[in-house]
Amino acid sequence: MESISNGLLAEQDRQLELHAKIQLHSQKVAHRIQKNRPAATTRQYDSRQKEFIDFCTKEGFPDGQVVTEKKLVYFLDHYVINRPIRPSRYLRNRTDSQGAAVVQTLGLPSVKAYTSAIVDLWRFQQSLGTNPYPNPRGHLLLLILYKTTSGHSSTQRATVRELWEEWHVGIHGNPSIQSLEDSYGCRWRSDNKERVFFSRRKVIIDWIQARVSKGILLADAIDEIELMRRNSQRTLYQLQALLKKGV
Repeated sequence: MESISNGLLAEQDRQLELHAKIQLHSQKVAHRIQKNRPAATTRQYDSRQKEFIDFCTKEGFPDGQVVTEKKLVYFLDHYVINRPIRPSRYLRNRTDSQGAAVVQTLGLPSVKAYTSAIVDLWRFQQSLGTNPYPNPRGHLLLLILYKTTSGHSSTQRATVRELWEEWHVGIHGNPSIQSLEDSYGCRWRSDNKERVFFSRRKVIIDWIQARVSKGILLADAIDEIELMRRNSQRTLYQLQALLKKGV
């Protein structure tokens, strides 16, 4: 009996030693990959990751700088999105119709660059075995990125097909409008501008779906209403106004 017990203990020790060996090797590989990546990537990622780490320290999270989706969303929402662009001699100052200066903020590419850098930090932490959380690119992150683009997303769709894809598929890596509706209802349309655009575009979507319900192929229904828009030389806004009249 004692020999069996000793054998089990020996096997447990062997498994622990093997696990430690694999973990140590994984950490070495992670450091090697990080060290050998392009210098430009390292510069871009390091500065943004340092900002995130400083943010975690400032906020005093119990788990420190461990990357999670909720932390990343909070960081982007409070420290990155709507951050004014630094003055530069190469940057032309913008003014409104009254001649007042317009504060220019970081655009979507910058926000996505921060996101990529912090997700890279998450991968590194995963490789080290210090982060048990899932990939932070979850639905909440996609939602806030969509909200960042909402001012120049649905407002810039030019064709019916583009509108349909944004509504049911999603564009530029953003969630579809329908998925936002299914997950959050009207809560994601928090500002009046988004609510107005949603209701206007929905007129076109409803028209297409009504045609499909009558047995018309989706592609044919989209082509039909797009042809109507082009022949009448209307924008999507003008098209939805026409449809609301029952034309």
